[in-house]
Amino acid sequence: ATYTTVMQKVNASNRSHYEALLKVYRETDLSQEKGRIIRSLASCPDPDIVLEVLNFLLFPEVRSQDVIFGLLVSKEGRETAWKWPQ
Repeated sequence: ATYTTVMQKVNASNRSHYEALLKVYRETDLSQEKGRIIRSLASCPDPDIVLEVLNFLLFPEVRSQDVIFGLLVSKEGRETAWKWPQ
C-alpha cells in the first residue's frame, strides 16, 4: 500500500520516488518485495510514467511471472496500456 501511495504522487516532472522504487527493485533479492514494487509501479496516474513502466516489464531483470502484476495499471493509465506497444 505504501508503494502504491508513493506512485500516486509521481509524474514526469517529479519522478524521484519512481526512480527510488526502481533502485529498491534492482537491489533487493526478495522476490516478494520485487512483486510488491512491480504491482505498485503502474499505479501512477501519469501516462508517460505508465509507458515507462510497461517498457520496463520487457527488461530481462523482470521475471516473466511478475510481468502480469505490472499490467495492473491505474485507471488513468488504461488507455496508454491498451495502445502499448504500438
